[in-house]
Amino acid sequence: MLKINIIVKIIYMKKIAFVCMGNTCRSPMLECVFKHICKLENNNNFKVVSYGLTAVDGENISLNAKNILKKYKIKYTSHKAKKLTDKLLKKCDITLTVTEDIKNILKKYNNVYSIKEFIDGIDIPDPYGLSINDYEVVFKVIYASAKKIYQKLQVEYEDSTM
Repeated sequence: MLKINIIVKIIYMKKIAFVCMGNTCRSPMLECVFKHICKLENNNNFKVVSYGLTAVDGENISLNAKNILKKYKIKYTSHKAKKLTDKLLKKCDITLTVTEDIKNILKKYNNVYSIKEFIDGIDIPDPYGLSINDYEVVFKVIYASAKKIYQKLQVEYEDSTM
């Protein structure tokens, strides 16, 4: 019976992708925060990844992003930037972009939404190259957004498995 439950869980697991430009600041912070929220909620319903439109594959997360995650005790594992490809995007159940502009670049796909439209939120500003204080401001927007995204996706997940 345990094997069946695991197989069913894998079948129903939703793959969520967060997308920014370089995959070194916003989208990896979103990925880590969303995973953190799932862990707090004891929820294994989502597989979470992040990509960048112009990412250089293998680039490290920015030091300020890493330090902010550490400050707020958000688990960070060694992140390497990954460029979004057509193949990767098609494997996702839903892709959430940090800005409307990025969503517009990906408008040919019907599983792509900006965070702004998905949760009636705001575009997440890019802190790249800015101070640790700027990263902290962006982190707070990310955390609040991730909580709302989680709540909405969890309701949708429960509705889809009934």
